[in-house]
Amino acid sequence: MAKHREIPEGVPSEFVYLLTKAELYVKIGPDRYRKTDAGKMPLQDWSPKELAAVQTGMEQLCQFRDWV
Repeated sequence: MAKHREIPEGVPSEFVYLLTKAELYVKIGPDRYRKTDAGKMPLQDWSPKELAAVQTGMEQLCQFRDWV
């Protein structure tokens, strides 16, 4: 059975969609994520620096950092 995470109080329900996408990106990485993404993001020609920035942002979403 899938493990459900606890959403902090005050977080809008719409955030759950973003959290789900971020968790998937972190779990499977940019190449596999691109294959499942409707927009085919992140683009294949993004630099390692750009991909690292996306990774950091996704990890922050997963940790609810900078939420408040």
